[in-house]
Amino acid sequence: MSAEEFNEAGLDKLSDEELARLGAWFRDNRDKAVTQTRAEVKAEVKAEVEAEVAAAAAAQPAAKPEKPPEEFTARARGFAGWAGKTVFALDNGQVWRQRMPGKFNYSGSANEVKFDKNFMGGWVMEHVESGRTVLVELID
Repeated sequence: MSAEEFNEAGLDKLSDEELARLGAWFRDNRDKAVTQTRAEVKAEVKAEVEAEVAAAAAAQPAAKPEKPPEEFTARARGFAGWAGKTVFALDNGQVWRQRMPGKFNYSGSANEVKFDKNFMGGWVMEHVESGRTVLVELID
């Protein structure tokens, strides 16, 4: 803020203590606003991906997906991590859902994921760039 803007806003009439309080209020509320905005954007992205998955599922015949091989890689459309029961639409037409609780926020553009069966026969999805993993299940 320039000196002229400072004076036009009437801030030159405040004491040093009042200015310090105002500055602290702005810092506290800026952090809250940033956190809230990030949460809103993540929720919007998640809703868009889930709507895209639902539209893709509605457009495809109700045939059961092909059984995946023991290990494969694919690209997850709109990948932004996971949080709870996240649904992942892959470029190969498969749709997977997060099976266990866990959260991973990702804002990059790498969307390559690797799938592998674990020793219990369940599926583990790994985000290749980060190395983070989550248990998933194929949606019928």
